[in-house]
Amino acid sequence: MRRELVVRPEASADAMEASRWYDERVNGLGTRFLNQLNTPMSSIRQSPSSYPVYRGEIRRIRMARFPYAVFFAAAESRVVVLGIFHLYRDPRLLRKMLRQRK
Repeated sequence: MRRELVVRPEASADAMEASRWYDERVNGLGTRFLNQLNTPMSSIRQSPSSYPVYRGEIRRIRMARFPYAVFFAAAESRVVVLGIFHLYRDPRLLRKMLRQRK
């Protein structure tokens, strides 16, 4: 079942920030990062419950070629993307940010 995908503005900002950072290092790498986001976004719309629970009702899916994960909450008819975070960030900071965005 395809669910409505809702990307919170903060999650979009996370993606754009990461894209800019990658483009500053290698021209075009930021665009590849954004293109790679299509795969997890499509996957969580199809079957969000197949991804591991991170905390409470929040799940995550890791990106294949970048050290990032998409954190989301799923309901019966929609999936809400809460954030796109680098996986080597301080886990306390990550938990705090997700609490604020929930």
